[in-house]
Amino acid sequence: MNKITTKELLNKISIGTNGKWTCKDNKTCIIDFYSTWCKPCKTQDAVLNELSNEMSDIEFFKVETVKTKNETPVKLKK
Repeated sequence: MNKITTKELLNKISIGTNGKWTCKDNKTCIIDFYSTWCKPCKTQDAVLNELSNEMSDIEFFKVETVKTKNETPVKLKK
């Protein structure tokens, strides 16, 4: 699974006027928005890593959204 920044993510996807997200390379994408302090995020991390190893036809990305509990979440813009 590829850890990328929000800016890098925006280079890999297109956001249409209807709000639909699509991968620019026409592959199916799974994007995991996570925080290192989030317990459910840590739990699902193992599952997503396993899936990314098994499903090479799908692009998996991890984007850290909030570094601390007091930080405001990142908002993606077109």
